[in-house]
Amino acid sequence: MKKLYTTLVCLLLILGCKDDKDETLPLSAEKNILSFVFTLNDTPYSATISGTTISAQLPADTSLTTLTPTISISKGATISPNTGIAQDFSKEVSYTVTAENKSTKTYKVMVTKKEKDDGKDDDNDGKDDDNNGKDDDNNGNDNGTKSSEAEILAITFTNIDYPEDVTVLDKGETYIKLEVPEGTNIKALTSSITISERATIEPKSGATLDYSQGVRYTITAEDKTEKIFYVIVEEGYNSFEKSFELLTKNTEYLKGGDVISIEVGRLKPRHKNIKAYISYNNKSKVEAKIKNIDYNKKLIDVVLPNTYTNGAYEIKIKVSDGKKENEGSVYFFLNQGTPFFKGVLSESGIPRQRVLLPNEEFTAGVYINPKDKENYSFYLHKNGQDYSLIVKKIDTYYNTIRFETPKKPTTPLESGSDFQFVIKYQGKEYVYPFRIYVQIADIPTKLELDNYSLKKGEEFTVYAECVGIRYQDKHTPLPKLKLIKEDGSFKYIEALRFPEKGILSFYAPFKIPKDFESGKYKWTVTNFVGESAVADKMITIEGATTPVAPSHLKVTKAEIVDKSARFFPKQVYITFNEAIGNAKLKAIVFPNLKIENMITYKSAVTSSRLSDNDYNYLMNNLPKGYVLIEENGKEYQAEFSLVKGN
Repeated sequence: MKKLYTTLVCLLLILGCKDDKDETLPLSAEKNILSFVFTLNDTPYSATISGTTISAQLPADTSLTTLTPTISISKGATISPNTGIAQDFSKEVSYTVTAENKSTKTYKVMVTKKEKDDGKDDDNDGKDDDNNGKDDDNNGNDNGTKSSEAEILAITFTNIDYPEDVTVLDKGETYIKLEVPEGTNIKALTSSITISERATIEPKSGATLDYSQGVRYTITAEDKTEKIFYVIVEEGYNSFEKSFELLTKNTEYLKGGDVISIEVGRLKPRHKNIKAYISYNNKSKVEAKIKNIDYNKKLIDVVLPNTYTNGAYEIKIKVSDGKKENEGSVYFFLNQGTPFFKGVLSESGIPRQRVLLPNEEFTAGVYINPKDKENYSFYLHKNGQDYSLIVKKIDTYYNTIRFETPKKPTTPLESGSDFQFVIKYQGKEYVYPFRIYVQIADIPTKLELDNYSLKKGEEFTVYAECVGIRYQDKHTPLPKLKLIKEDGSFKYIEALRFPEKGILSFYAPFKIPKDFESGKYKWTVTNFVGESAVADKMITIEGATTPVAPSHLKVTKAEIVDKSARFFPKQVYITFNEAIGNAKLKAIVFPNLKIENMITYKSAVTSSRLSDNDYNYLMNNLPKGYVLIEENGKEYQAEFSLVKGN
């Protein structure tokens, strides 16, 4: 009945918690191909990456139909098709890179082969290049006097509204990549092409062609030299947005009234109606002052407000030529103005519903001047009283701070959602709502057991009402049961594992040691806040239960491997006296840490790579522990003492 009551209390309190907005760390927008390499006969051939066009030239005898590239991309990004997958490069191949924030970038890859060396004298010295003594084209002239130039010098399309808006995005030895305005039908474009003097081109200039898959052009020089060009055309959907670039560096150090320069690659003199808007932390936008427009350099200078609040900003530029309006944005941080508290962030993707006081850690989005971070102080505030927060770590890249709540105050303090977050800096206070419920922790109360008459070696459960479980369970010390004899002497028993918990209650499993003295005991429960009052009802401990035969498995060595080690860095590595066989390894258990994510070998087990906090806890304390093993339907513990490994 007690168990049901405490569970209902937990459920009601959880349902009553404020549904706070999930604040998460920003995901990376990086989505670049960093290198693109073909390896042929142990020789690497690195492709040239220019914008979103990748080109490579391979030996003349290379088969292009089944080539396998090795591709490196931005950290955290993915690519499709994946690196190491064979593709047919006799035609253009597209690769799409997806960033952590799910934005994408598409690259086009073109591969050509070098021409075979035919022994000709190609330096136009007026001699018969193939040394056969013949007049090769039967015109009575020396072939060396003819031009070998075979280039596309310029290209545009005449059947679009603004031919001058055709933009060369990239040009290589064998390709030209163009962008046309949004809405252009790239399946029916009429070309206007300028080529080298006395050369010819096929298909001819003026032809209307489908450029949706690229067009292969052959340019023939006067001396019959041929060169292949691929013309690739992309529709400029979001062309203004894609062309925006923030030129001003280190924006976080800008003061009110400073100027931010933005390059707009599609800016044309016909764009007369230009407006700028600035918005702060995704709030409503206001029109900003434009100081200067340079059509030649394609620059727009925007003036910051005289005063501002620190945070994430967006400047949106709207450009119109009277026919069509386009827009694009740039994003940046400002940290020289009023400090700003954004809110408490999620933990492992789960929104925080509460923080515990005392001594629980949480992460918040806080925008401060990174050059002066030591001179800020932070507080929780209620009823006219400040409670100083402990700063654990400041991350100026992500604009986050890791805090620890203060010690429990000596004066009474009630839990609630009415706390405020206070930033103090240069003699001023900045106050913000703290939208997370603050739960004041306390010692356990209303203690009960599921059985008051216990045998040695027997497990039992303690029920209590208290707030003694931190948000991060694994960093909370296990509750302890204090058993007090009639003469006042006592012993502690630690909980077997972390309590099943609500917010105001918990129940935890304990076990009476086999060597414990029989008798009657008073008892208390201790959590990380402190020790409870003595329970109303005493415990009786009787003789031992039927012993369980020990397992054949014994730990021969347990190591915490150094983080700089070549093998198993930042892992717990445990070896046994013999093969594990059919035994099931359920957990590696320490006083303040339980590891269930493990890799099992024939006669050893390792943890997964530990977090910094868990690694430092084990390395600094070298606690005793045990491996929890299940075999033949029975559980037992294989104990060990942890040592440092290399």
